[in-house]
Amino acid sequence: RYIAHIPNDPYFPDDGDHTDTSGPDQFDKVVIHCPEAWDIERGNENILLAIIDSGTDVDHPDLAANIFVNPGEDIDGDGELYDIADLDGLDNDFNGYIDDLFGYDLVGGVTGEEMSPPDQEDWNPDVHYAGDDGWGEPDPSVGNGLGGFMGIIPPDMGVSHGTHCSGIAAAVMDNALMFAGVAGGGCKIVPVRVGNPEGSMTVTDIAAGIEYGVAIGAHVLSLSLGGMTSEPEPVESLAIDYAWAAGVVLICASGNNAGMPFFGNDTCAYPSSASKTIAVGSCDASGERASYSQHGSMLDVVAPGGSSTAMGAITETIWSTWITSVAEANDDPSLTAGEHRYFHAEGTSMACPQVTGLCGLILSRDPTLDNEEIRDVLRATADDVMAPGHDLLTGYGRVNAYAAVVSVGVDENNLPESHGITVFPNPFNAVCNIVAEGDIAIYDVRGRSVRELAFDGGNSRLWDGADDSGAPVPSGIYLIKMEENGKAMSRTVIFLK
Repeated sequence: RYIAHIPNDPYFPDDGDHTDTSGPDQFDKVVIHCPEAWDIERGNENILLAIIDSGTDVDHPDLAANIFVNPGEDIDGDGELYDIADLDGLDNDFNGYIDDLFGYDLVGGVTGEEMSPPDQEDWNPDVHYAGDDGWGEPDPSVGNGLGGFMGIIPPDMGVSHGTHCSGIAAAVMDNALMFAGVAGGGCKIVPVRVGNPEGSMTVTDIAAGIEYGVAIGAHVLSLSLGGMTSEPEPVESLAIDYAWAAGVVLICASGNNAGMPFFGNDTCAYPSSASKTIAVGSCDASGERASYSQHGSMLDVVAPGGSSTAMGAITETIWSTWITSVAEANDDPSLTAGEHRYFHAEGTSMACPQVTGLCGLILSRDPTLDNEEIRDVLRATADDVMAPGHDLLTGYGRVNAYAAVVSVGVDENNLPESHGITVFPNPFNAVCNIVAEGDIAIYDVRGRSVRELAFDGGNSRLWDGADDSGAPVPSGIYLIKMEENGKAMSRTVIFLK
């Protein structure tokens, strides 16, 4: 039995009113049993969650501490997030991307109003108003107040989407500020910007974003996006196959167009309809499918994403981190473009990062699980809210964070510790000395076995940065694990060639 951990983040408590009228709360984390799960696991900093979206406000006070800083591009090794001194115009970690210090931007200065968007990319996936991003001020990532569609779709509607999703998955926990993300106790966010300020993106940029997520070593890719049909796009399909083959978990929103004649009643939007992704629909607090949530045989699970009446009145909403767009500042004189704040939204886009964060918790407990095993855990531990087994409306049910974490063998006798392993130097560039009194297993950031070093009576062993076959491994973060007296111990080591 565990005491359910309640974070000190002020907007965490469930106030009973889940609409947008009473201010923020996080009922969504309560109904999927995050507090119980957090007594067992709150997230490991070695687990990377790539938010492939419209970029992330990396300076947001409730996100900054959980933004991944790439050690291969952190030239001075200070771990500083926005360190201009590290931006030297070189691909220091040889992963094919220049200066990807905290993620990557595949969109650049595209506003979303171009008929034929130029092919742009740069090092900076931050959504911000001012700063040297190559185009002067204001930065186009916060929009320009133009665009939209006939008063139905507001201009700059995509600006905060990625920031909102990032907060749902991994807003910093226990910092006495705003919210607690599902995996916000430690898992790191990798912002990958593929969407423009108007909320649209090209399939080639999405594919490139997936490829980058694999290259940076992300364990989970979160894709709160989709097309207008369930049919695959060849470019995206190739990227998805590539990522799945690399062992990466792909979490996708099922889509928000249920009930529209064009879609029918048994289809999820691509890429959630792909067999090598995990499709997430939206449900309310009781587990009932949200009216807009696409569903069908492809659907794996559901998670809270907000709900509304047939007339569009909000009955439940999801609060998270936000950044003010130019259009919002134009409409409300009390707001300033680029301002860090919070706001609410509804959609399968909000359900998707709930499951992304949960995958982070699961992998924090056992980084050796592959993507098929993660899918099995999510399905097997979901609360079966409708007919037994899989149904077309809610898949295998509403995700249950506590049941999922418990199912991967976590108990108080098997909590991770690091005091049984010493590594020096750390980081290393040639050889490191690992001191541990037991057999050692070394894994990469995707949980794949790299090297085993048997205990031979002496507690000091050298690792030369090679795998069991003698082939050199790439620069990156590795996890050293050992078991002693039934207790798991682990420590990370950074290898920089």
